[in-house]
Amino acid sequence: MRASEFIIENDIEIAEGPISNALAAGALATGLTFGGAAAAKAPAPQPHTKPAPTAHAHAKTPAVRAPVVQPKQELAPAPKVDQQTAYGTLYRYALSVGMTNIHELAQFIAQCAAETGDFKHLGEIGNAAKRAHDYKNTLGNTSKKDALNYVGRGYIQLTGKNNYQEAGQALHGDPNYYLGQHAIRATEPKEAAKIAVWFWRKNVAPRVKSFADTDAVTRAINGQHAHKAEIEKRKDMFAAYLDIIQNFYKNRKA
Repeated sequence: MRASEFIIENDIEIAEGPISNALAAGALATGLTFGGAAAAKAPAPQPHTKPAPTAHAHAKTPAVRAPVVQPKQELAPAPKVDQQTAYGTLYRYALSVGMTNIHELAQFIAQCAAETGDFKHLGEIGNAAKRAHDYKNTLGNTSKKDALNYVGRGYIQLTGKNNYQEAGQALHGDPNYYLGQHAIRATEPKEAAKIAVWFWRKNVAPRVKSFADTDAVTRAINGQHAHKAEIEKRKDMFAAYLDIIQNFYKNRKA
């Protein structure tokens, strides 16, 4: 699908291209693949040759213990939604509530794409034991049970009991709206879109001087200790979405 292709729904035009094409450029630049884009070419395997013997060929070498890899799992089960539907729901909602600044819209979509693995996961993926330990007494959580119940959900990965309560109060006038067994509501695309825009306007927009500053935006979402590699990846994603949106508006004026 070409980046210039759009669909019209509810009088709002939305780009279909970033999922299959634009993000591929940014993804491949960071060694990732998104939405079925072609995988980066792996180095060709080298022919196996037996190394020449050395003076130390028979010397004993210390054993190397393989690193322990923590198993990852879906911490927050979410409805199965295809990437295009997830992307389209977010894009339409953002436009409908007045997010029309091109740089802000591109950055918002790019950050949400990064948070969800390019709209594949509206529920957090991670290690349950580590999550329970690390978040049992933070963000309003008071137990391991809270830590595992209020894991990242939605486009912006809403995390922590306090944030779930604030979102419920702000969006529905009920701090309990997303609590307990209702936490799963935050993974439903329409609800997730509302939460993402609410969080963005409350915690991101007031803290950045320019939406083109991916470093500042990423730190507003993930904290001051956001990894440099993650920030660089998001810069590529922002550039890809910005190109899509700018070209669309340019073509409309032509």
